[in-house]
Amino acid sequence: MDLIARAVYDLAALDALRAGVLLGLKVDLFSNDIIPNRDTDPADLDVATYAGYAQATATWTAASISDDGHPEIVSNQMIFRPTGSSGSTVAYGLYCTTDPGGIVAFMARFDNAPIPTASAADDLRITLRVRIVNGGIVVTVS
Repeated sequence: MDLIARAVYDLAALDALRAGVLLGLKVDLFSNDIIPNRDTDPADLDVATYAGYAQATATWTAASISDDGHPEIVSNQMIFRPTGSSGSTVAYGLYCTTDPGGIVAFMARFDNAPIPTASAADDLRITLRVRIVNGGIVVTVS
């Protein structure tokens, strides 16, 4: 027998995540050509070093039901924009660390990697969605 959670519980669970482990989540880009998986050592990810690079912090909406019917929380749009042409010139993906603690919670390679980061025209806008789909938690990047 499978227990089925009610939507109100899913929303409460996402709000608890938002107020707990996801509170102050830090987002970084990595610049090495790697395809991360569950066994990837976070020390193997090289943080981007382009001119003007700065780590971003995710803030979250209250839990709600998406247009396609899934409970979700959505981050603010984070903008990564080079200010010059020095340092790493591409980003292959991102990783997210908890604050406090610095534990890598999520990492992913961009579908269209590498992304150029050579000039101010190469801005990258990232929004995270944490969703409950088919009883599991899914994090997507857009």
